[in-house]
Amino acid sequence: MAPTASVYQQDPKDLPKPHPKIRKLSPQFFVFYFSQLNPPRENLVTAAEIAEAIKVDSLLRQGKTPVRWPLMYSDIAVHFNHNNTVDDRRFVEYDMATKTCSLLQSTAPTYDDFGIAPHHISGGNKPNNSLISNRRDEKVVFGAVVRTLEEQAKQLAAKSNKRRRVDSTTTPSSSTPAGGSQPSDTMDH
Repeated sequence: MAPTASVYQQDPKDLPKPHPKIRKLSPQFFVFYFSQLNPPRENLVTAAEIAEAIKVDSLLRQGKTPVRWPLMYSDIAVHFNHNNTVDDRRFVEYDMATKTCSLLQSTAPTYDDFGIAPHHISGGNKPNNSLISNRRDEKVVFGAVVRTLEEQAKQLAAKSNKRRRVDSTTTPSSSTPAGGSQPSDTMDH
C-alpha cells in the first residue's frame, strides 16, 4: 500500500465563508497566511484552537471573561479581524491591560464559518491508518509492548536474585558470644 501524502503537502481550500488570509487544509487544520512579513509565512492553526477562540468570543459578548485564556485567542482574533475585508464578522478583541472589549457589536464568527464540526475538535486528528481505527495493528503494537514489559520484568528479577545471592555470601557470620549484643537497625533513645 502506497503511503498517503502528508496533510501538510495538500493544497488548502477556501473556508465555507471565504477569508482572504485563512484557508482550510483539512478538517482539523487551517492555514493562516502572513503575506505582510518578509519573507511571507504560513502558520497552522487547529480546529480546536479556533473552536476555543469562538467559545471565548461568546463569553466576552456576554460580559464574562474566561478563567484561563487560550494561548492563541489574541492571535486568531487579530489575524481574522484585521484581514477580513469580506464582511462584518469579527472576534471581540480584549485588552488585558485595561480589561476592555472592542468590536462587541460585530457579527460573531461561528463554527460553520470555518466548517468545523464537533468531531473535528473532540478527538484530534485520526487518520485512517492510525491505531484508533486499525485494530489488527493495535494488537500487534500491544503485543510488542507486553513482550517488552515482560522482558524488562525478567531482567529486573534476575538482577534482584543476583543481589540476594551476593548479599547472602557477604553477610558475616555471627561471632558474638552468647548473650552478647547484636547490631540493630534502630537506636534506643
